Amino acid sequence: MRIVWGVSIVLAGCFGGAVAWGADAPPRADVPARADAPARVDAPTGATTPKRVDPPALEERAAAIERSSKAPDGDRVVVGHLSRKLGVPVETLRMQRARTGLGWGDLLIANRLAGDTGLPVEQLAAEFRDGGSWTAVARAHGGRVEALIQDVGQTQEAVERRSEDRAPRTDVGVPTVRPGSGMTRPRY
Repeated sequence: MRIVWGVSIVLAGCFGGAVAWGADAPPRADVPARADAPARVDAPTGATTPKRVDPPALEERAAAIERSSKAPDGDRVVVGHLSRKLGVPVETLRMQRARTGLGWGDLLIANRLAGDTGLPVEQLAAEFRDGGSWTAVARAHGGRVEALIQDVGQTQEAVERRSEDRAPRTDVGVPTVRPGSGMTRPRY
């Protein structure tokens, strides 16, 4: 059976390299189709197979983190999470954001790459703004792309679920006495 593909497509990989797809190339089982890719058509029967869906790129995940910051009280949730995850004070992150013009998700990526490569956040941000993808910037400087993708994905999930968003404790240090318990000592 021959599958008609049309023009060859080269996909630079989230999976560690480039993969050439041509007229005779079979689909890779480990790489789902992109949502906007045309469906494959079997030439003899005319049957179509489902489109493949690639995992979100770093830029898409960064945009999702930025969208989460726009939700009510989302800025506090996102910045707090990034501060804890990166070990960087909130004010430092806010200054970096003002200097670089990056969104919160992109700033996470720049900080992670800075930690991996030893380069300043501002330099990495400039390379990204000059038209490079985060994956290309990371590879150009020997960054660990797979670890970066996983890390940014975990942050995206955490801020979307607000899994670290806890109300401040108000019962600490407030004495409580139960009626009829005979307790007069404060409980903490």
